[in-house]
Amino acid sequence: MPSIARVAALLLLLVAGPVRATVRVLMVGIDQYQFSLAHDPKADPKFHDLKGAVNDLKTMRVTLVTTAHLAIAPVTSGCRAVGPTSVVLTNDCAGRGAILAGWDRLMAASTRGDTVLFYFSGHGSTVIDDTDTQESGSSDTLVPYDARGREHNPEIIDLELKARIDGATARGVNVSLAIVAAEALVAYVEGDRERAAEDFDTVAEEIATRLAASKTGKDGRS
Repeated sequence: MPSIARVAALLLLLVAGPVRATVRVLMVGIDQYQFSLAHDPKADPKFHDLKGAVNDLKTMRVTLVTTAHLAIAPVTSGCRAVGPTSVVLTNDCAGRGAILAGWDRLMAASTRGDTVLFYFSGHGSTVIDDTDTQESGSSDTLVPYDARGREHNPEIIDLELKARIDGATARGVNVSLAIVAAEALVAYVEGDRERAAEDFDTVAEEIATRLAASKTGKDGRS
């Protein structure tokens, strides 16, 4: 699934700035898509559901809570959990509108010196760039639960994320890490559980290290 791997490069967005106050977290994991081939016979034959994205999210949440000491609400029933400093969305709760609303909610609550972390595990893709701003002629996307339906709920384009990140940094809010554990997901789907576990350890360690460094103002990124 090379499209998922492409998203890793898109979302490894590091913005300098020490964490002086609150870290807020948006986590999204999608295994089952509303308009995938499993649910819609007219779907793109290559658009399949995933296995492991939601489990990856749960694993990462536990690691972030125990290692980085972040307050992230668990999904104990249904497909979403909202806490004072976190929004967790899975499967049919992770539509385009819900993802962007979760992002905007956390951003609106953040003030100068706060940090927002965005984690996404699911399908990624590319679309033709109609803004003529991408040298490649295409834009990377995240695929929400309700994308690719006949009512055309669009995918979330990298430029949309960039605009939101730019708006956050203009207010002094740090988007210190937004990372997709794409390689771990691919390994899991391929049945290589040992490599998946190793990749997840690497991702979790990276997040914890960046947050710890930013708390002491030693991130060193500009």
